[in-house]
Amino acid sequence: MKKIIIACLLCINALAHAENPVKWDKTGALPIENIQQRLAAIDVKSIKEFTEIFIDISVDKNANQSVQKIRRAYYFPDTNAVQNYGTDSIGFNTGLEQLKILRIVSITPAGKVRNFNPAELKINDTNSSNIFSSTKNAIFTYPGLEVGGFAVLEFEVVRNLQQQESDWFREFYPQNVYPRQDYQLTFNWDQYSPVQFSNDNAHVKCEQHEYKVHCSGKNIPKAESDNNLFWADQLGSIKFGELQSWSQIAARALDKFAVSQQVDQKIIARFVNQLLAGETDLDKKISIIHEFVGQKVQYISLSEHGNSYTPHSVVRTLQKRMGDCKDKTALFYSMLNAIGVDAYPMLVATERRKVSNMQLPSMTYFDHMIICFKLPQGKTACSDPTNYFSDWRYISPYIQDRAALPLITGAKPVNLPANEYRWFMKVKTELTFLQNGPAPFRAGLRAVA
Repeated sequence: MKKIIIACLLCINALAHAENPVKWDKTGALPIENIQQRLAAIDVKSIKEFTEIFIDISVDKNANQSVQKIRRAYYFPDTNAVQNYGTDSIGFNTGLEQLKILRIVSITPAGKVRNFNPAELKINDTNSSNIFSSTKNAIFTYPGLEVGGFAVLEFEVVRNLQQQESDWFREFYPQNVYPRQDYQLTFNWDQYSPVQFSNDNAHVKCEQHEYKVHCSGKNIPKAESDNNLFWADQLGSIKFGELQSWSQIAARALDKFAVSQQVDQKIIARFVNQLLAGETDLDKKISIIHEFVGQKVQYISLSEHGNSYTPHSVVRTLQKRMGDCKDKTALFYSMLNAIGVDAYPMLVATERRKVSNMQLPSMTYFDHMIICFKLPQGKTACSDPTNYFSDWRYISPYIQDRAALPLITGAKPVNLPANEYRWFMKVKTELTFLQNGPAPFRAGLRAVA
């Protein structure tokens, strides 16, 4: 529901998928008359800005699958609301999830219902530079939306838990960038798939029973947005997860990472020897390897199903000279091992700083990977192999101070170090004094990342 979604419609990528990842089925949708009756009770004259009238979320989980169903309705009091929020999206993982759309409609002030044409649905990729994600967005515009009208969305997402690479985890934010009048969340699970639960949002109250949690909130104010702050750091959320410790997360992530190393490491060692060309200084060796992985291995997102959290073979990445952050990190790790450097991978959450907000352990917080290693002086250095413009001693500015999880024994979330300054400048000045007057002034400036 962000403004940028409108622009995204201009750059939609067609989804190549053997089976249509989206199904349309009115089975299970609430009769539209019931929704209209619920909306008729709303005093729209008192609503002065775009508002979500209600959102009903239900989740049912067992050992094999989770089924999440969402029903929501919005009110559009003015042209600004129609223009900025008339386009919506649904995020889902095409490798693990089946999206079933039950209803996309607008309701005019006169009560006329206008249905969305399924042929106009667009699917695009959510991958951004240097992070991994296998989530797609189904994007649509509410049809014939009018000022003073409503929009209603109902959909269902079924997730196959037997095929997922990460742990199962869900996080819900009762606050959004617009007001919410009625928030309802019901979560059910069975005795064979225990769930951990936490809530640190002050606007909802949750009641927990043996195999059920119900959360409810009324008249939830909109969250103030700031481009310099992260949503996950500022807003309380409702979390559900299946694992109990960060050590479990680290062990699972390491198992995925180890898959990339199951090759003949002599292939990597021979290449490293050729690359270093007899260099003996350790710092220079690391610099040469980092430069190769950062500059010669092209970054390309390869985080589809099966490789959302699992890097590709390091030999494949080396031979094809392409990969995402996981692939580059795995190759960097293997090449460092070839020169006797003890290294370990680290997961990074590019949009989180507060580790205190990560009450329940989960791999899904993280969307980036870097490498850390021990130096002979006893110090530990961390390096981002996707960063091709900086020295290996400096981690990328965009992940400094971010929440991270080292994949080591006894792992717990930490914050990556942050430089006091993103850039600093070295200045060299030469002044020469002659008997007949000053010589021309010369100064050299060099910006260092």
